[in-house]
Amino acid sequence: MNNKYFLALLIVLLNMCFITRGYAVNEGACQWSSGNTTKELDIPSDIISDATAGTVVTSTSKDYVGVNAICPNTSWYLSAGDGTTYRSYRTSLTAVSTEDSYQFLKVNDYLAIAVSIVDDYAARFYPPAEYVHMGWHGNVKSSGEFPVRDSNLIYKFKVLKAFTGTMTIPYTEIFSVYVGADIGSYNPPVMKSVVYRIVINGATISVPQTCTVNAGTTIDFDFSDINASSFSRAGAGVKPSDVSTLSKSFDIACSDSEASSTLKITLQTSTVSGNTIVSSNSDLGFIITDDQDNIIVPNDTTSAITTTLDSTSQATVTIKAYPVSVTGNTPEEGTFSATAYLLVEFA
Repeated sequence: MNNKYFLALLIVLLNMCFITRGYAVNEGACQWSSGNTTKELDIPSDIISDATAGTVVTSTSKDYVGVNAICPNTSWYLSAGDGTTYRSYRTSLTAVSTEDSYQFLKVNDYLAIAVSIVDDYAARFYPPAEYVHMGWHGNVKSSGEFPVRDSNLIYKFKVLKAFTGTMTIPYTEIFSVYVGADIGSYNPPVMKSVVYRIVINGATISVPQTCTVNAGTTIDFDFSDINASSFSRAGAGVKPSDVSTLSKSFDIACSDSEASSTLKITLQTSTVSGNTIVSSNSDLGFIITDDQDNIIVPNDTTSAITTTLDSTSQATVTIKAYPVSVTGNTPEEGTFSATAYLLVEFA
């Protein structure tokens, strides 16, 4: 009886040892050793001259990325490999399209980027990609330093949506690049540490197409004195019966823009409750509509006024405004105000 228990225990221990060995933490993992930690991609000046939707601008960077890696010999797995390596190019950006093998990734609402890279062994490939098989180097199995031979980057910027004026792009990581060593039949290797990153190191783009709203001046709505109890009687989100809707028309003038171009106008503000711009008095706010009384929802890019430029690249737009209660409570007496911005962009 005791021998049976001993045999069962021995089998369990052997299984535990096998499982532990099969999932070693650093199986073939490589890491940065020396050289650059980032490869910066510049935004081409060509985009500045043509920011219309669909425009694709191509740039190249022929030099090697200038980074070296090392694969620490923390286990016997390196000895099982053939001295070659793999690389993975991972991104947190969203893919929007694939064109001629180039995978376009969304940088922001207006720009996407796609990249291709040449390795001396793997030839040209199109990240994001997992476990791209690279060439042999004598230092891989001996845990010595070896070069990451990425070069001849071709990168394409695509304009997703036309824009005007100035746009700032913050530091944006396009790819995190990982390296792993071949470990024979135990492949694939672990991709544990970022060896280098491909990035846009921030940029400001100014395009010749610009639009001015109301000649650059503020559009004011002044409702004068309103009875505080009118808001509680009307209820939240409803215009009091003794308050008038005010209407204002303003001009939009664009430069370097084609006649008949369509403009999209949205509303942006800092504090919103549903359809309402919340004022300095949290019980009160304002609703903005188009000339057909359709509510323009603040901070909602799908809620917009559309208009078309005439032969002089101008358009006239009418908006309406009225105050409402946000909470349904009777507000405290006193002056209240709010500020919002009209964002004009090409549709």
